[in-house]
Amino acid sequence: MDLYDVAAEVLQKFNKKQGSNVRQLYALVCESLKYQEVMSTIFDKCSGLLEDKTLTRNRELAIVLLYEHLVGKGLRHAGSLKRICIMRHKKEVKEACSQLMQEQGVDSLASLLSGQSQMFNNLPIPRYVRVNLLKTTVDDVKATFEDEGWIWHGQLTLNNFRAEVEGLCDDKFALDPLMPDLLVFPPATELHAHHLTNNGSIVLQDRASCFPAHVLNPPSGATVLDCCAAPGNKTSHIASLLGNSGRVLAYERDVKRMSLLQKQLQKTGVTNTTTKCQDFLSVDPHDPSFANVEFILVDPSCSGSGMLSRMDHLSSTTCQRLENLARFQVSILKHALRFSSVRRVVYSTCSINEEENEQWGVTREEETEQTQKRQAEVCEIDPGDS
Repeated sequence: MDLYDVAAEVLQKFNKKQGSNVRQLYALVCESLKYQEVMSTIFDKCSGLLEDKTLTRNRELAIVLLYEHLVGKGLRHAGSLKRICIMRHKKEVKEACSQLMQEQGVDSLASLLSGQSQMFNNLPIPRYVRVNLLKTTVDDVKATFEDEGWIWHGQLTLNNFRAEVEGLCDDKFALDPLMPDLLVFPPATELHAHHLTNNGSIVLQDRASCFPAHVLNPPSGATVLDCCAAPGNKTSHIASLLGNSGRVLAYERDVKRMSLLQKQLQKTGVTNTTTKCQDFLSVDPHDPSFANVEFILVDPSCSGSGMLSRMDHLSSTTCQRLENLARFQVSILKHALRFSSVRRVVYSTCSINEEENEQWGVTREEETEQTQKRQAEVCEIDPGDS
């Protein structure tokens, strides 16, 4: 069966509601592929697992099951035969992991996986540069880089985005097809010490991180509330799109992160934002001072599983932690929807875990019934949307 037959079979099953959630399937396949070398090596070290009839001639199934058992969400959703197969050889798998860690000179599975993940972290991901409209213009930034020898490619097209990005040479840069304040540079372009970065005229910000402010799209003069504002990239982006008009209320409960937020706002020239070192959940949504709040950004803490550059979720994101994160995220969103004048709420995560996104969709729909009566809109963003 060729690639197109397989793709058609998956699509057919999904259309018939026989398949898994698309994002969950995507996450499982990507993560299994990401660490297949380690999982395959562990599999080869388990003679009992190699000979188990459940996995006969199906190395890929073994890789997926081992990933889910050792790193993912566990095998509670796997069929009984698959789960029993792995549990039957649990001790052998553990010994194989220990042996491999000893061979590689590391003391944890996370370190072992981190070593393989480096080739994924070094994928040719473009350097995205957000132009801070509070201090400069896209044309002025473009002219500065051209004066430095960069060649302007023009605006990228949405339909051919990936090919055009991959075609950017070392001396070319371009404009994003969807966001008019976002420039695209070749991978590994070093701009951290550039004078435009240092003076806050440009912000080195991932593309996915730039979507929330654009989706929120508050009009000039609007009052916006940012629930979990630190370190401040999205907050300063909102202020940039507002041109420092209106008012932004930025809440952050952690003192150290509040300091980062305030430094970022100062660096980027934000003057329309009031920062509050306070837990957003303690704020009274019916307080008259919030009567004009019509736009709210909900960007809560998450596992970060959608970020290639982060590895901490491999060792720390247990099922219990995911449940705790999801509970916190839902509480923040529900609280945001209680503001009487809110018109649009954007929910944003950098996670591909279903628990932090669609899994609580029913709860969200129930909660938004009252907001629908006043035409409020809830928008959800995650890494898969970018």
